[in-house]
Amino acid sequence: MIEIQNIERTTIDGIINLLLDEKKQPFDIYIPKSTLLYHSTSEDIANDYATLAYIGQKLSEVSESFSYDYVSPHVHESVLFQVETTNFVGLAEVILELSYEYNNESEDTEESYFLDDVYQFIDDVENNKITPACQDFLDTYYEFKKEIEEEENSD
Repeated sequence: MIEIQNIERTTIDGIINLLLDEKKQPFDIYIPKSTLLYHSTSEDIANDYATLAYIGQKLSEVSESFSYDYVSPHVHESVLFQVETTNFVGLAEVILELSYEYNNESEDTEESYFLDDVYQFIDDVENNKITPACQDFLDTYYEFKKEIEEEENSD
C-alpha cells in the first residue's frame, strides 16, 4: 500500500525501492480526497475531482491493468487506485511527480504548474484528444462546475 501523502524527502530511487518492497501487484495507491460535501466550496470539490481524474489518467498511462474505487463527494476518504505494471520506472516517475503535490519536496525549486496540467487534461478530454480513464470523477467535476456557473449566473 502506497499512500501518496506519506511520501516525503524521497527521490526516484526511493520510489522504485518502495515499489519493489510491495512484492505483489496490483499496487494499491491511495490518493487523499481533500473535500467533503457541505464542508467545501463547489469550486474546491470541482478542483478535487478534476485532480483525481487527472491522477487516474497518469496512473493508467503507465499500467497494463488499472482500476480504482470511486469515492462520493459525501465521503471523506482516500481514493484507491490499483495498478499492475512491468514499467516500474514509469510508475515511479508518476508517483514521484504526484507526491510533489502532497508532502514530498522537490529538489527542483521550479514553480509547480500542477493545476495547469490538470485543466489541460480536461481540455484534451473535451476536445476528444484523450479518452479518460476515470469518467465518473470527470462527471462529478462537471456536476460541480455546473453548480459554480449557476451560482455565478444567479448573482
